[in-house]
This record gives sequence, structure tokens and C-alpha cells, in this order.
Amino acid sequence: MQHRRLVGWVAATSAAVVSSVCIFGSTSPAVARDSVATRLAKGEIRVEKVQAGSVTRTLPAISSAVAVTAADARAEESDAASGGEAPIGVAGAGTTPGTLGCSRRDSRGNARVNQDCTFRRQAEELVTFNPTDPNNLVAGQNDSRVGYNQCGIDWSVDNGRHWGDLLPPFRQRQNNPAHEEPTPGDPNRHTLNGGPGTDHTYDAASDPAAAFDSSGNAYFSCIAFDIASNASLVYVTQSPAFAKGSYFHNLAADGRRYIVAEDNSPLVFHDKEFIAADANRNSPNRDNVYITWTAFKFDPRCGAPPDGTPQQCESPIFGAMSTDHGHTWSTPEEVSGTSAALCSFGTLNNPIGSGPNACNQDQGSDPRTLPNGDLQVVFNNGNAASGNNPNSQQLGVHCRPTGSSPAGTAHLNCAAPSKVGNDVSLGEPTCDFGRGPEECVPGPDIRTDDYPRIANAPDGNSNHLYATWQDYRNGEYDIQLSQSLDGGLTWHETGTVNPDRGLDHYFPAVALARVPRDRVGDSYYRSGRVPAENTAPTDGFKPGRDP
Repeated sequence: MQHRRLVGWVAATSAAVVSSVCIFGSTSPAVARDSVATRLAKGEIRVEKVQAGSVTRTLPAISSAVAVTAADARAEESDAASGGEAPIGVAGAGTTPGTLGCSRRDSRGNARVNQDCTFRRQAEELVTFNPTDPNNLVAGQNDSRVGYNQCGIDWSVDNGRHWGDLLPPFRQRQNNPAHEEPTPGDPNRHTLNGGPGTDHTYDAASDPAAAFDSSGNAYFSCIAFDIASNASLVYVTQSPAFAKGSYFHNLAADGRRYIVAEDNSPLVFHDKEFIAADANRNSPNRDNVYITWTAFKFDPRCGAPPDGTPQQCESPIFGAMSTDHGHTWSTPEEVSGTSAALCSFGTLNNPIGSGPNACNQDQGSDPRTLPNGDLQVVFNNGNAASGNNPNSQQLGVHCRPTGSSPAGTAHLNCAAPSKVGNDVSLGEPTCDFGRGPEECVPGPDIRTDDYPRIANAPDGNSNHLYATWQDYRNGEYDIQLSQSLDGGLTWHETGTVNPDRGLDHYFPAVALARVPRDRVGDSYYRSGRVPAENTAPTDGFKPGRDP
């Protein structure tokens, strides 16, 4: 049996990162028999492998949470066809006459955050605090209590001693990207490909994110999609300051408020968003809200070789901003940019890309605001120089947002990307969870990734930034850290965080406090390794085996 532990580390260090921008819209016709989500659930959208000289490189893929959600939805259809899933027993459930809505089903002094009693999956947890009232917390997680995965929201007004929870208010939203084209009242385009919608509500959601602005308004974002159509949605909704996260505004069935991007096309799928709100009281962009995400683009001309089915072409990072507390969002911009020095590896026979030096094979972006109103975004990139290099890299873009989202003049104004650090992926073990071999931790049998996370001090008075990620440079999963002392313009790797060896360390998160010098906290999971982990089978380890 392998055991996982959440481990913490504290230290202090020094140095940097940077940015990029562009608009996307494709009208190329394409027909696919099934939706992107269905093809993903069936394993037809594989984790792409390409040759880089004499070695094989793995390209970014749609996030594991979305893949699991799609697969679970397909499994539930099979369960229904075969008479339904087996009932879950209640032995050891912790239910007593005093258990009210699961609020007292706590353990070892820990307060239960999610109030669900159904034993459904909750995952990808996050938590943030209100700068105007530090006792007010908002948390989120993927939440499967209603069947298809959704994004659950939790709130506390007493510093986490008690919690309430809810599911996000998007369930009445009907897909209609044709209504997201510019209008006289809103000159922004809230769609990448446009076209008619399904007029059907969204089935599932994933990838929760939350933030507070300096006025105490809370924001919650999620990716929503359909199983049987190509409907795909990025939204950010608001909880007004007086509500403290106890409710969030609804998404109209067919409106534009709170909508970042909406599509119904086999050529684009939205994935893996994070948000940031400018809570710096002296910032010229105070209370602006920002979102970045990955747009997976498909086309029948892509793939090696093309086969007439829309295949993955690229996955650039997009961004948008709101200057009116999340109500109106700017036209999405491609921010991952181009760099002849960093991105010389073009892939996937891509006829729709932004040129030979596009940094357009990306995933896992994370934005942070700076005291002067700028924005820094870090992300994982697979366009590292060609030749015999099998590895990826961590990149960053530095943006100087300007304009008004209601007026349609808001732009992120990102610079070209710069390198945050190396992502040494050579030797990383793989497992086949249904879409081909993909990065995994064989001990606990879970998907994993090398996406970076970024942090700066919550007081908003420092340009110091820290980025963390996992990679395989030491022949095991270890946690790496990079530092910028100039707001992300330049970066400097500080080395491996975890002091121990012989174990796997993964899924890091980072936080920074200045008291008075930098104190960096980097948390991560740790588990034992399995025999022959460094020599995984060509088709990956088989989940469910007895290691």
C-alpha cells in the first residue's frame, strides 16, 4: 500500500519571468461524429506524442479533471443501461441523530467544508480569503454530488470553523455562441468560433477557481461543457461583498453578463482556467478581474497524418479581463505569444498556428496581479527547442492591462514570453487511463502534471514572485522553485524544494509572506515509488495493478 502525505516547506530566495498577446477566430468548417467530450471519454482524443529528433515528446492534453468527468458521464450512461450502479452501504458513514446535513461529520478537530453526504467525489480543492474580512473564506472543488461533475462552492464567515456550501448558478445556462458576437451595448466578442448553439443547458463542469477584490466582492470561475455536443463555456460569476460568498449571481439562460467565452464547435474546447483579482488598494487597476485558460484547437488538416477528423493542432493560453466587477468581459486574447529563442519546435502539422515560433503548445496557466497594476501569467509549454530535447519548459508573460471592458477597449497588452524554468520530463512514468499513456504517479495510480503555480505577497507591496512545479530531473518527481524580484521580468531557478529523495513529490502549491523578508511556503503530496518506476512499459503502467 502506498501512502500519500501533504508536506510543507519554508524558505527564502531571489529572481524572475515575462509575457505575450494575440486574437483568435476560426471559421473553417469541420464535422465530427461525436462531441469533443464524447471522443475524450471514448479515448479517441489521445495524449499526443511527437518525435523531437531521436526522442519522443508528449504535448499538452485536456486536463485530467475534464477527462474524468467525461468518462464518468459515459460510465453513468452504461450503468443506466445495465440497471444502475450498486448501492453504497452506510456502515462507517458517521451518521448519527445529531448529524445535521453532514455539518458535524468532522474528524480529529477538522471542520468539514463540503456539506455533501452522498460519498460522491470532491477534488481539485482551493481556498482564498477576503482582504477586507480575513474571517471570510471561499473555497471550491470539483463536486459530483448531482451525478455529472460540477464545481462546488463553499464559504465561511468565522475563519473556517463552520461552513456552508452550494453548487454554482449556471445550470439554467443555454449554449448560444451566436448571441456572444459584439453588440452596440457590448462591443466585446465572447466566443472564439461563433456559430449557432445547442440551446441546451450544460451537463458538466470542472476546474473551479476563486478570488476576492479589494472591495470584498468574491469571484468564482469554472469550465462548463456538454457530453453529447461541442458546447463549451468559460464563465466568472460574482458574489457581492455583503453576501460573503453565501450566494453568487446567476448566469442568464441566454445573456452576456459573466460570460468570458462560449462555443459550440468541434474546432475549440476551453479548459483549465484560473482567475486573479487586483486587490492592491494603490493599484491603477484596482478591482480589475483577470482570467486565463487553455483553448484546445482542432482541425481536420492537423495530425500526423490528417485523417479528416478534427485532430488537435495547438493549445495556446488565452486571457480576458473585467473592469466592472466581473459583469462584462473583454474579447479573449491569445497571450502565450511567440519567441524565436524559446519556441522553435513546431508540431502536429499545424496549418492554423501563429507561425514557426509560436508558443502554442501550452497548459496550466496561473495569473497574479502586481502592485503597479500589471499582470503576470505563468504556464507550461511544450515548444522548447527542437533537436533531441524531450523536455518542456515553464514560461511567463508580463502584461500591462489597459482600457474598459464595458466600452470594449480593454486589452491585456502582454509582452513576449520569457523562461521561468526548465521542466525536465524525460523519464516521467506514464499510465494508460483510457486515452493512451500519460503522465502519472504509479504508487497511488493517479494522473499528474507539471503545471506551474505562482504566488506573491498578499499585502500587495512587493514585486517578488515565486513559481513552483514538479519535474523529473532527479529521476523521481521532485518540486522545483523559481523566483523573480522584478515582477516577473526576469526569473531565476532556486533549485529542488523537497529535502528527501527516494519518494515522489507532486501537485505543489506556493504561498509567500514578507515578515520582513520573503518566507515561501511550498506544499505538495508525497508517496512511495513502485518497482521499476523509471522503466515504465511502452504503453504505460496499468491502473489497478498490485504494485
